[in-house]
Amino acid sequence: MIHNTEELYNRLHARSLADPEGFWGEVAEEISWHRRCDRLLDSSHAPFYRWFQGGMVNTCYNAVDRHVEAGRGEQAAIIHDSPVTGSVQTISYRELLDQVASLAGALRALGVVKPKGVVRDNGGHAVALKWTMKNFYNVQPGEVFWSASDVGWVVVTPTLSMPRSCTAAPRSCSRASPWELPTPARAGG
Repeated sequence: MIHNTEELYNRLHARSLADPEGFWGEVAEEISWHRRCDRLLDSSHAPFYRWFQGGMVNTCYNAVDRHVEAGRGEQAAIIHDSPVTGSVQTISYRELLDQVASLAGALRALGVVKPKGVVRDNGGHAVALKWTMKNFYNVQPGEVFWSASDVGWVVVTPTLSMPRSCTAAPRSCSRASPWELPTPARAGG
């Protein structure tokens, strides 16, 4: 077992470069897939790589539903602590699931089905977030993560540690190394 953070980082970094498919394929096993990918890494159009090609993942299911199913429905999913208003609001996973279902029903009733932001390539986001929360922040299921930002940070954080294609898999990117930082022009979305 490795106890030195730098040694662990160096080992993970070397493995991710030597075997990116094996490395990210193992991480991908830690999330729930609606449909597994046909091909983990498509390099046929290098340097524009496609990750998790053919895979389908429901990010909301992975972020909310599976916690309820695992018996954590009454646990806090979101704690909003506002020093500006002096208020604290806690939303359990079960409450969040109900709120998300209500919003989804309202969107469906309005005919909103697949605009960008509602349905999009997101397997890489989920894989990157799972790895980042566990390995960068050392947060395990059932633990609380504190952030001074809104929940939008989850889109940015994986971008810092994943190739562009993984942050919105299966999209194109200009590099296959998960450890290279994206250029500002590609970090947007």
